[in-house]
Amino acid sequence: MKLYQIVNKNKKLVVRYAKSFQELFGVPIQTFMHPLIGFDIVSFDSQIIRSKKKESMRECIKRKYGIAAVKLIEHLI
Repeated sequence: MKLYQIVNKNKKLVVRYAKSFQELFGVPIQTFMHPLIGFDIVSFDSQIIRSKKKESMRECIKRKYGIAAVKLIEHLI
């Protein structure tokens, strides 16, 4: 995939999910999106989710925010 395609794809994700992300997690999606790398799941976990060592991030998101939040994150990654 070419560089401009990657940037365009990530930009579309931001536009598509910005409102939902803000409503679910209370922070702008841009906080965790990089134009080239995409969604920074590691930073998201350490700053927002804070999953424990014995619990998957998916289960932690589901428990704290619900299945809609899990699906949103799956779309971003």
